[in-house]
Amino acid sequence: MHVLIIADNDQHLEWIKSPLQATGLSINVIYAHSIREAMSLLKSVKFDMILYDLAFSEKGMAENFTRLYASGSKAPLVVLTEAFGDPEAAQALQFGAATHIVKDRQRVSVMAESFKNILLQRDIVYN
Repeated sequence: MHVLIIADNDQHLEWIKSPLQATGLSINVIYAHSIREAMSLLKSVKFDMILYDLAFSEKGMAENFTRLYASGSKAPLVVLTEAFGDPEAAQALQFGAATHIVKDRQRVSVMAESFKNILLQRDIVYN
């Protein structure tokens, strides 16, 4: 399985590998530090999930999502947020995100289960 992570903070990119690895699935994690880089990757790789960090500094979430959806990818777009009740997460859902997940370093196993459910197209247990 292939997961695209769109974020421009390398610390966010590195720690998110832990819950992805904890799914027990064989996952190839690919990073994009810009929307342009993500668009290029979407042309050459069939992703099973796209993770979009809401701390991503390339503003214009609506435009970014429009561009990502225009790529033709059918992968669920999941936004990663810092806290429950983040208004940007609610906005992301309005723009078409499949769900949002709080980046919780204390509950890696719960995040892993959510990622696994999304990848296996099951109900999400954590958001």
